[in-house]
Amino acid sequence: MVLLMASILLLSGCSALLEREYSQVTPHNAVPTTEGDPSILRADSYQELVNALIYFVNGGTEEEWGGRTMDVSVDYEVKSQTDTRVSFVVTMAEGWVASFEERYCYNLDLAEDRPVTLRDLLGEDWVSVSNAAIQRQIEESRGEDGSTYFFTPEQGGFATVDEETAFYIREDGVPVAVFPEYSIAAGAAGCPEFPLQ
Repeated sequence: MVLLMASILLLSGCSALLEREYSQVTPHNAVPTTEGDPSILRADSYQELVNALIYFVNGGTEEEWGGRTMDVSVDYEVKSQTDTRVSFVVTMAEGWVASFEERYCYNLDLAEDRPVTLRDLLGEDWVSVSNAAIQRQIEESRGEDGSTYFFTPEQGGFATVDEETAFYIREDGVPVAVFPEYSIAAGAAGCPEFPLQ
């Protein structure tokens, strides 16, 4: 989580805050608090703290927020299908205040009753072919000022594909690598997809 926050700060131009020297520390409250001070949050148990924070942050009580429901959506899309092969993606999304999406890719060889792999589609050099295609597309996504949604490998961004890399197969037979939201790029990039050609 700390790495993610540091990455966001670096990408948002706030990196100067991380490099700044702080020579003066100012206490939050120079005057001691007194009993009954309405600006002080007090709780005798964890549950009281949770209730107080919910009320403070949301401007209401836990009961007022109890009527809200979490939306969960599960869907699928067939990406390609032949007599011997099918490729489909199952998408699960959940949302309340913010949204989160996960994609699960399935590529099945119906004739041999086994999963289709990137090696099957791209050959023995599938790792190099995939990495080159993804790196090229990440570079092409850069704005004129050099900005990008993608993290560097040092920040936890894309480094290489492996046997666990999710992908689906387009109608034209081209495999498309799919990465989880927030895994190699900022959340604004969604679930990044890269045709491997």
